[in-house]
Parts: sequence; structure tokens; C-alpha cells
Amino acid sequence: MIVNVNEQIVDNVLKDKKVIYPDVCFCDTCTDDMKALALNKLHPKYVSTTKGELFSRTANIMQQQNKTDTDIAVIQAIEYVSQHPRHKGGWN
Repeated sequence: MIVNVNEQIVDNVLKDKKVIYPDVCFCDTCTDDMKALALNKLHPKYVSTTKGELFSRTANIMQQQNKTDTDIAVIQAIEYVSQHPRHKGGWN
């Protein structure tokens, strides 16, 4: 199984940012849009084994620049999607 480790990291960062942005919609559509926008700004980090995934995730967490890049990409995605939502219906 091939996994983009950044996808899991972006998921976690989005969950953390929900608390900081209580007035922003995080419905499935908006969250998917935020995730896609953030991931398109980051270099993918693919691994093909669980061992490789754990190693890559640990290395990413330890690299401050990667954390900063991920936070910036997610925040920009949240701000963009909150101003240009595509969702149908209510807020989450």
C-alpha cells in the first residue's frame, strides 16, 4: 500500500486548526477542499510500508521547516475556502 504521509499530517493539522477557527465551515466538502489546496502546496512524501511510514512521519515531525510549511499551507487553505465555500447547506 502506498501512502502520502503528508496527507495524514494535513488531516491532523486541520483537526487542530478547527478550534482556532470556530466560525469557519468544516463540512466534508470544505474540509476536502482545504485538504486538497494544502496538499497541492506541499511536496508529497510517499512510503510503501508501515515501517517507512513511521520513519517518514517521525522525520517530518522533527523538521521544523516542514511543520512551518504545513501550517502555512493549511492556514492559507482554510482562509481561502472560508471565503469561497462550495458546500451545500449548513455548517459543521
